[in-house]
Parts: sequence; C-alpha cells; structure tokens
Amino acid sequence: DEYFDVKDYEVNDLENRISEILAVCKSKVSSDSAKREELYRIIAENNDGRRNPNSIKELAVADKVLALVKEV
Repeated sequence: DEYFDVKDYEVNDLENRISEILAVCKSKVSSDSAKREELYRIIAENNDGRRNPNSIKELAVADKVLALVKEV
C-alpha cells in the first residue's frame, strides 16, 4: 500500500503557484521594466525579506503574493 501524505500535494501546489508567480512577473516586467522593483518589493514584504519567489515555503504566502503581483 502507498502511504498518503498531504504534504506531497502541498509541495506540488506550492511549486505550481510559484510557477504562476514567475510567469505573471515575467509578463509584467517584459512590458515595463520599471515594475521589476515593485514586484520584488511585494515578494520581499510577504516572504521574510526575500525577494526570490523560489524561496517561498508556504502555499498561503504564495497565494497572497500571486494575488498581489497580478494587481501591479
């Protein structure tokens, strides 16, 4: 029998959400490079000062960051 672990699914959801954040940021920066610092600021403010979205460890944080970067 395979053991079911919720954390396995949370990791996949987190990875998917980070991919979405990266895609949104990339599309916004390619159209306006001045937005880069604003996007970094949003990520850092919600990610313990780290502006790299790949360093996000919690799905709730990733969801919040994704919603905020979509608004920029």
